[in-house]
Amino acid sequence: AVAALGAGSWWGPAVLSGPPTPASLVVLPFTNRGDPADTEYLGDGFADELTSALEARPGLRVAPRASAFQFKGSAADTRTVAAQLRVRAVLSGSIEPYGDRLKVTTQLVDGRNGVRLWSQSFDRKRGEAAIILDETVRGVAAALKVAGPPPPAREHLPSPEVEELYLRGVFLRAKGDPDSRQRGLECLEQAAAKDPAYAPALAAFAMVCAGQCYHAAPHKPQWAEKAKDSTRKALAADGGNAKAY
Repeated sequence: AVAALGAGSWWGPAVLSGPPTPASLVVLPFTNRGDPADTEYLGDGFADELTSALEARPGLRVAPRASAFQFKGSAADTRTVAAQLRVRAVLSGSIEPYGDRLKVTTQLVDGRNGVRLWSQSFDRKRGEAAIILDETVRGVAAALKVAGPPPPAREHLPSPEVEELYLRGVFLRAKGDPDSRQRGLECLEQAAAKDPAYAPALAAFAMVCAGQCYHAAPHKPQWAEKAKDSTRKALAADGGNAKAY
């Protein structure tokens, strides 16, 4: 599965079909409100990780990243986005770093009528983005009336350095130019190496390694082994990690 994802489905185009289901949504890229301007990676990376966290929640159908990110910077309203992607709701928000903290606002809007279903503001230390993710997943599930137990409490949080490497790596890998993709690979590799208990970074690095098998043929066995090893570590750290599966 990780090999298939690495081949392109993580960031590749995706098409949704059929009528919207009651518990379906899309996570749009978060608006960046930081200073200096080099904060774009935070909004994109946070939205990507939030998409994965919601995908792991039973009873929710989440539009793929590629479908959501086509609306980045778009002026399309909520109902247009929901209709085009055939989802019930649209989750959006903003993220602002200041000092050693992150300020995040989120809102879930009904795609049929534009009514706000749920919203929340968070102010957390750097390295605690995972807590914001968990609380957002709980809020979204409750608003969409998704049955089932909430996600278990996080037993491990990354350091601010590892969290930033991970989010920056996800952001850079999504860019099309070779230099950005290479720098993104290096960021994810560093994050995975610095914290072997941080499943999101391990899984993301595994997906990148799997993709390298298709672009670095002479070294395919080495990349394949790295992908397998990082996937195993990710699942050992978090048996419910959607990207690892």
